[in-house]
Amino acid sequence: MFYTNDRNKIRQFYLDAWDKHQTHQALTPLEKQIVDVVFLHPEYQKFLSLDQQTKDFSGQNNPANPFMHMGLHLAVRDQVNLDQPAGIKALYHSHLKQGINPHELEHQFMDILGEHLWQATMANKPLDMSSYFESLRQVFSKD
Repeated sequence: MFYTNDRNKIRQFYLDAWDKHQTHQALTPLEKQIVDVVFLHPEYQKFLSLDQQTKDFSGQNNPANPFMHMGLHLAVRDQVNLDQPAGIKALYHSHLKQGINPHELEHQFMDILGEHLWQATMANKPLDMSSYFESLRQVFSKD
């Protein structure tokens, strides 16, 4: 599902997961993760309909892209689960043990990931995972 650059196919996957949840159908593990993220952001539920699928979220007068935001949540969760980059799992869990809200902690990680993804996109290069992790380490070592 995430191995495509087709925005509509990716968004359709979110819509399908939400629809399956709404109609009490069995969900795949990835669909369950999507539904979990939607529950964290009920304000995004209105975007999970066919008439919103092609909405353009670029520009100053538009809200933040909910699909990108949910995708960053999923990316951070995958990184932590897979411990990629190496050390991210320990860093994440050490801050959870300090009592930081998991959703807020994900947002802090997402901010750094988003910045590194933007830099990589602007440079037309792949994400530098070691630089990304170093940024995480520097920010979270201050706590």
